[in-house]
Amino acid sequence: MSNSLVSIIIPYYNKKDTINRSVDSVINQTHVNWELIIVDDNGIEPLEIDPEWENYNISYLYNEKNLGAAKTRQNGQDIAKGDYIAFLDADDWWDHKFLELCLEKLALEQACSGVYVKTLVIKEGITEIRRYNNLNLSKIRETLIQFGKPWQTGSILWRKSEVSSWGNLKTQEDSWFEISNSVKFNKLVLVEGIYYYHDEKGVNHLSHYNGISHSTLDQQELFLMIYREFWSKINLKYKIILYHRLIRGQWKIHEYCPGESKAMGNKLVSLNAFIFWIRNKPLILKLTHKVLQKSIFKINY
Repeated sequence: MSNSLVSIIIPYYNKKDTINRSVDSVINQTHVNWELIIVDDNGIEPLEIDPEWENYNISYLYNEKNLGAAKTRQNGQDIAKGDYIAFLDADDWWDHKFLELCLEKLALEQACSGVYVKTLVIKEGITEIRRYNNLNLSKIRETLIQFGKPWQTGSILWRKSEVSSWGNLKTQEDSWFEISNSVKFNKLVLVEGIYYYHDEKGVNHLSHYNGISHSTLDQQELFLMIYREFWSKINLKYKIILYHRLIRGQWKIHEYCPGESKAMGNKLVSLNAFIFWIRNKPLILKLTHKVLQKSIFKINY
């Protein structure tokens, strides 16, 4: 394990002021057997290569046009050679022992897709632990159905053999990826300690594809995917919470992108008669959400 090659993907998009900090946190890792792949997603601030980087195992890819987070990370993943893989954002950074401690945990925990560390979120004048980090959540599907993500994308070290596709969503792509990686083990193990630093100062988007309409539609596609692929593998409680997610999602589609409400609503036909019946009735959707939100089937955002 100590000699294992780790592939690290950094998607770069208009982060010239922070990319050096991210790369330095890789270079300074106590685990030294790594390859770093930086993928430039064709922004208005082209990647500037520090001459010092030539001394390390760093390679570069350049998207011919802006592709967004999912396809940019996928391009790096497609050429990765390591037994383990991590995705570090160009404005975030790791503690110098991140790889070492994660690899040690993976050696002890065989029945998992990967491990994650706690994240310190840095905002303007504020630092705080990422929400839900102290709950020690581990089941990937159940966690993403009920909670907002307790782990940051860059806080995870994955077994390369367990990772799947990043899919085609413009937003919610990280949750799609994590769900897709839950097929065999459906488990991420927490490494105690804060070893990842997430910078929320300034603009964090990796592509032009953002905004509430994209996010609302993509989130509904995400939970429809969970329903299609994993319905038989979750228990009754989480089935009801998943229904809740889809009901709330359809209500939000009526609110933020009404032009898509009929088409998205028709995708709910395979769920149950009640959800299909209320799919185009926003007031009933909203009321159902509010009732469920006061029950044990509430959603923790």
